[in-house]
Amino acid sequence: MKYIAFPLLIALLTGFVFACKSYPKTTNTQPAENMNDLTTLWKQIDSLEVKGLVQSAFEKTDEFIALARKENKPDYLVAGIMRKAGYMPELKEGGLPEAIAFVEEEINASTYPVKPLLQSYLAQSYSNYLEQNIWNLRDRTDVGQAPSDDITTWTIRQFEEKIRGLYWASLSEEKLKTEPIANFAFLLADSSNSHLRPTLFDLLAVRALDHFAHDASWLTKPAYQFEMDQPEVLAPVEVFVNWRADTKDTASYQLQVLKLYQELLSLRLAQAEEYPEALLDVDLKRLDYALGQAVFENKDKAYLEALDAWSNKLQGNELQTLVQNKQAVWYQKKGSNYNALKDKFTEGEDPAKWYLKKAVEICEKAMANYPESKGAGFCKMIKARIEIPELSITLEEYVPPGRPVLCRLEYKNLDEATVRVFRMNQKRNEEWRLIGTENNATEKRIRFLSSLPAVQTRVFEIPNDGDYQVHAVELGLDELSYGEYLVVVSEKQELDQSSAVHYTRIQATNLGLWQRDDDS
Repeated sequence: MKYIAFPLLIALLTGFVFACKSYPKTTNTQPAENMNDLTTLWKQIDSLEVKGLVQSAFEKTDEFIALARKENKPDYLVAGIMRKAGYMPELKEGGLPEAIAFVEEEINASTYPVKPLLQSYLAQSYSNYLEQNIWNLRDRTDVGQAPSDDITTWTIRQFEEKIRGLYWASLSEEKLKTEPIANFAFLLADSSNSHLRPTLFDLLAVRALDHFAHDASWLTKPAYQFEMDQPEVLAPVEVFVNWRADTKDTASYQLQVLKLYQELLSLRLAQAEEYPEALLDVDLKRLDYALGQAVFENKDKAYLEALDAWSNKLQGNELQTLVQNKQAVWYQKKGSNYNALKDKFTEGEDPAKWYLKKAVEICEKAMANYPESKGAGFCKMIKARIEIPELSITLEEYVPPGRPVLCRLEYKNLDEATVRVFRMNQKRNEEWRLIGTENNATEKRIRFLSSLPAVQTRVFEIPNDGDYQVHAVELGLDELSYGEYLVVVSEKQELDQSSAVHYTRIQATNLGLWQRDDDS
């Protein structure tokens, strides 16, 4: 679910992120004529802003806010308030504190559900301002004083305390957990995924997670810094929600994220029958986050065990394919880090050699069981990436004429390779160079090569043990006479742009031998 980012210029100047830029489709049940009035006003504000009439747009927001307040439409009201605040720094030098004060006044005067929404948006506004000005704030001395009304004088700590307080305050109302997100469609850029964030609490919790999951490297870390060193952070969801961290570092971003996930997952567990995919979606995100931040040994094992628990629980349900996608991603990542060319010399076989094959098998199972599911679609893309054939050929730049030529072929997902050798001359070299500067150069180069006679064409069978890893083999070509050559290796016996092709230049000459003699 995306949130609409409103004018970039204003956002950069003020740190405000606005709710809506254009009027989305909505399931709002308010009378159509009132919705049309608000829609018309919003479009008028858009038009005035595009024309550069910021003062007029600013004044029009008052009319929009008044109507939204009268008609009791909280999502429109919040959008109007944040938009008005965004204009203030453009219209008045030093207007940022005034804009902040305006939103703070609205928060103090508002009740549920406008208040928590404004608290969340204001927290994001402070966060944006902090990020944009972090380099200026790094050297600001913090003596522990309370913040003034002018945020331009604040320290990093004061910003962080304010942001953290606002985000948690925005989640404090218990009613949020039963408030349908459909009632706030105007604040959503895309409501098609509302089944994943079915309540207003989900929306606000995810906004807070987006902040705290961000790497705040500028924060001063205490000596007792919280670390995710306990396996419970990667435990199955029923265990995780009841775990409590024992730490004095209560300001830790990582700790805030875990607490937010615990609150959100507790809600999702309570509503699991009604919104099963929402529970799974949040917990998979929790597991991914914890895997990236955890520092204990065997964290990957714990991650896979948690995924296995989900997979077993979802037997016979197409949601299982979403878990299988995560499993395949893990095996693909670990398998891609394996270096078959290097690791084959180590003692014993590394199980990672077969991880890409494992990923493909998981994907095939998901695709076979639920071919039209979302997870199967993800798995199809993973499988296609793993199965892409690759090849490259390496030769000495100078080879002695009249002797067999040795070359090294590195390849992946191939059983055979065809090597062609073309004699080059000044005219052919120039044509080759010019083609390389044109559009569709690959297609044109293949057509060019197809028009030339090859002085050698060799088809080699190459070993493929089905691990989807990169392998290498040495191949021998026939001797060449003096001259320049282009060596072309392709996965198919026919040259066409649909196959993997690699080129390299060589020259049959004694020059290389003379150079080595001179160096000795």
